[in-house]
Amino acid sequence: RNVAMTPTHSTRRRFLSSSLAVGTVLAILRTRTQAAEPRLQPAPATPSPTPSKTMSAIETNPLGTMPDGTVVNASTLRNPQGLRVRILSYGAIISEIRVPDRRGNFANVVLGSDTLAAYLSGHPAPAAVIGRVANRIAKARFTLDGKEYTLAANNGPNHIHGGRRNFAQVVWNVESPPPQDGNAAVRFSYLSPDGEEGYPGNLKVTVTYTLTRANELRLDYTATTDRPTPVNLTNHAYFNLAGSGDALGHLLWLPAEQYTPADDQLIPTGEIASVRGTPLDQRLALCQWKGLKARSEPHPLDQGQSAIEAVVLLAAPDGVEQRARIISILGNDM
Repeated sequence: RNVAMTPTHSTRRRFLSSSLAVGTVLAILRTRTQAAEPRLQPAPATPSPTPSKTMSAIETNPLGTMPDGTVVNASTLRNPQGLRVRILSYGAIISEIRVPDRRGNFANVVLGSDTLAAYLSGHPAPAAVIGRVANRIAKARFTLDGKEYTLAANNGPNHIHGGRRNFAQVVWNVESPPPQDGNAAVRFSYLSPDGEEGYPGNLKVTVTYTLTRANELRLDYTATTDRPTPVNLTNHAYFNLAGSGDALGHLLWLPAEQYTPADDQLIPTGEIASVRGTPLDQRLALCQWKGLKARSEPHPLDQGQSAIEAVVLLAAPDGVEQRARIISILGNDM
């Protein structure tokens, strides 16, 4: 499926998949600084829509209400080629990315739901914004500028994905950024107050989703704080380029030389290790899930989810943008 979703650096990121956290960087924001497995529910392919040949479009409508009465909106982005992306103000969740396959049939390639109720009742893997800090913080505490902060422990003794009330579980404000180059875009903002889940400082976060005329879905993150605080934003989307069924037929190419090993609680050890000889060596296009089972001898990474959740580091030569690529045997590629 010909839609470009490529991880980049700085505050501008295009995401590929959260089966592997690609190029994750933890930033400590200082005052006024800007920082940059599950299956899809089967969805039948639909014929290509007949979009405007010249215009991109955005439409925002109410989707439902939270238990406290707060309205949740759904914003739909369209481009002239007929691609459609829907994002909810709850969690800034991507609920739909509808793109064509090589035969021109459109299907949703992101794990999602059409209803707010599905997310409020515990959707297994919403494509939501994760923060303040994606991944785990050991023992739910950290020290910054000589002061120790205690966070919400929501993963055994550890802290994960921003805590119990994280960015995936709040209603974001919906804004319309100025149009650029004929692209369709919507911006979501959230103010995380000082002390939320144990983090210091008031943190203003924005995420802008842009569907370009070149069939790119781009995510731009900004964060501004009034006190030093750790920030590591991402989107937790899962993809199936075939549009339904499992993802075992996907081929992944990832030009990464190193990764960060984790302990038995999936906490990074601090070591930077070579991917050579591990299931994370995806420098040649391999079937990602079948590749994990193809080994005749066990490897430490084969235990539990550590092979899936280890963070891969992308190191690019100066002036060269590293890209990951994933291909579905049944569909097209990203």
